[in-house]
Amino acid sequence: MNLPQLLVDFENWAFHLEYPAQRWMWSAIYLVLGNVLGLIVARILRFSARRLAGLAKTGGQSEEVKTADHVMIDILAALVQAAFLLVSLALAANLLAGYKLDEARALAISAAKGLLILVAVWLLGSWLGGRVRKFGDRIAGRAAKGSETLFHFLSALVRFGAFAIGLIAALQQFGFPIASLVAVIGAMGLAIALAL
Repeated sequence: MNLPQLLVDFENWAFHLEYPAQRWMWSAIYLVLGNVLGLIVARILRFSARRLAGLAKTGGQSEEVKTADHVMIDILAALVQAAFLLVSLALAANLLAGYKLDEARALAISAAKGLLILVAVWLLGSWLGGRVRKFGDRIAGRAAKGSETLFHFLSALVRFGAFAIGLIAALQQFGFPIASLVAVIGAMGLAIALAL
């Protein structure tokens, strides 16, 4: 047999999903592809968020110091990776057990919107926080001592404030009532402002 005929025979075998072997094969392919794509997108997100926030590794350091910013970036990357894995699990469940994708589609669309909002707002907050930090580093030589610490604090405040806003918008996409959450955050902000 020649190669084109072998490819046609394999295609005929692989796309007849009435047999369990083909369904298991495609389910495994979905799971592997979902995991690999999730890893790739999570790495790209982690790299771009660290670059935007000015948290990239320096050449002289072999061990990177983990800050709260690093932890938040890692959490976002893990959420993106989990989203890809959940999509591949839903597709595999559809093939193996006849799980209806119509039920999962609405949840997946709202989850994708919420995750996209969260990632976009985090990247914007990281970029703005990085700009505040660079501005503080630039004027640190001319300003009084302690101004560098102030700008690092403002930078973190911008990043985490953006993350809080993104989290509230993402929760709204999932259908959570956010009115009480916004009221609690407002009260906390008032308490912090009065304390300062």
